[in-house]
Amino acid sequence: MPTQPLVIVELDRLLARDTQGRALQTCRAKLAAAAKQTRLALDQGVSGEAAAGLRSLLRAYAAGSDLLPSLWSKHQQERT
Repeated sequence: MPTQPLVIVELDRLLARDTQGRALQTCRAKLAAAAKQTRLALDQGVSGEAAAGLRSLLRAYAAGSDLLPSLWSKHQQERT
């Protein structure tokens, strides 16, 4: 069992309490910033294997950014 708390559970709780959508926007901005840094690394040129890993990471950032609004919205609907 991990000794650190599960980040996804913390994120879920944060979004559940986020009635204004500020945490949602902050999380999406952090994902966008991480994606930008990853794109910069790809643009600098890396080996094929490293490039594949970075492209996978970019897809994960995009998926997370796309999913967060749905999760946030679900929590807000549960409040009403």
